[in-house]
Amino acid sequence: MTDCANDTMRDLLPLLAHDVLDEAELARVREHVATCAACTLELQLLTSAAAIFAAATPVIDTSAILAKLPTASTVHVAHVAHVAHVA
Repeated sequence: MTDCANDTMRDLLPLLAHDVLDEAELARVREHVATCAACTLELQLLTSAAAIFAAATPVIDTSAILAKLPTASTVHVAHVAHVAHVA
């Protein structure tokens, strides 16, 4: 495989694979990939890798974790109760 000489386009391939390009860049990079065999192969590799990582990454319910954390008011109440008990 040969490398693409267009470093700018190659640098944008991961962003294309993760679908985070704006519409103007998306069109420009897709147009380049359509004419560049090296970038087509690299994009296929990046897309496959992203899919594998996405499938292997567990879903973490951050809302449930945050809901279980003590709030400032509960920490204050616990501290006041502790101080009153010690005194």
